[in-house]
Amino acid sequence: MWQGRNDGDEIIHKRLFKCLNHSSNNKLLGFCSSLGVQRNNGRIGSELAPKIIRKNMANFAIHDDFDFDDLGDIENFDTLELGDELFITSA
Repeated sequence: MWQGRNDGDEIIHKRLFKCLNHSSNNKLLGFCSSLGVQRNNGRIGSELAPKIIRKNMANFAIHDDFDFDDLGDIENFDTLELGDELFITSA
């Protein structure tokens, strides 16, 4: 999932996909659901967003000392309330 362009190993070439560190204090957690949008009579489709966002973020240039851990996605739940419970136990 976390793949991107490799321009070199110098700090000036650092991209977000190279910052993955499982012991980082910075966490990324996707919430795959359109239930809230649906509840507000909006257009559904936001359940696809976490994977699309990760794909598009992979090549972001990073100019600071930064790392993060990807905790994956919360998915396959039937109510927002259950999704909230899964979020709380995952975070």
